[in-house]
This record gives sequence, C-alpha cells and structure tokens, in this order.
Amino acid sequence: AIAYTLIPDLNFEKELISLKIDFGTPDGKIKTSRIENVTSLDVSWSSIADLTGIQDFKSLTYLNCNSNSIASLDLSHNTKLEELYAPSNLLTSLNVSKNTALTTLTCSYGKLTTIDVSALTALKKLDIKNNALTTLDVSANTQLVNLYCGKNQLT
Repeated sequence: AIAYTLIPDLNFEKELISLKIDFGTPDGKIKTSRIENVTSLDVSWSSIADLTGIQDFKSLTYLNCNSNSIASLDLSHNTKLEELYAPSNLLTSLNVSKNTALTTLTCSYGKLTTIDVSALTALKKLDIKNNALTTLDVSANTQLVNLYCGKNQLT
C-alpha cells in the first residue's frame, strides 16, 4: 500500500506543489515517499496556519517558515534539523525538545511565553527576541555564540 501524509493546511500543500514536491491539485495529502528525503524546505510568506505533515519530512536539515500565521509547531520528529527559521508567526508553542542537531534557532516576533532549549547542546545562535518569555534557561547551551532575547518579559 502507498503511504500518505495528511497536509490539512491548503496553503501548505499549495506551496509544496509550487516547489514541485507535491503534484496536481490540492487534496489534503501527499505521498510520504515524496517528502521523506527532502532536506531543505522554504515555505516562508505562504499564509500557512498549520504545518501538520512536517513530521514526515524525516530528512529535513533546514526549515524556513518565516512570516506565516503558525501558532503551534512540533518538530520533535524532525531530528536531523540543523537550522530553523520561524520568525514573524503567531507561535505560542514550539517543540524542539528532540532537535539536538539544531545550530540555529530563530523564532523572534512571536507569542512564546516559554521555550525549552535544554536539549539543544549544539545551538550556536538563538534569536527569540520580541516574544512574551518570562524565563529563559540557556545553561545547557554551552556552544551558544549569539543570543538575541530582547523585548520579552524577562526579569
């Protein structure tokens, strides 16, 4: 049987079609075999609200979902991810707890009140400015070179 991945967000699927990862007209799903070897994905500025389906992009090392309207993003299945650019979204929830290969994490201009970066021991750049964080623990991020965390509620 052919395995499919559900892509409920119409704009996400339209972007996958324009990138020639998916084909035809949007039908809410994509063959999993078409996405499991994709290493780089740029779906910035695409009016996407929901990235459901991203979990099956198992080989992803680079994801840019800048300037969309994504509120919740779970990347716990994208364990090869090295660079994540997700600024200017509506993020209130971001799960990067299993993304130990991440070296760059940009999620500025969101609505995050909390984020757990304790597993991100390879992280070199963290840009989380302009959110609603009250605390930020980077004690485990010993490789961190650049930290941008202004315009939060940090005390």
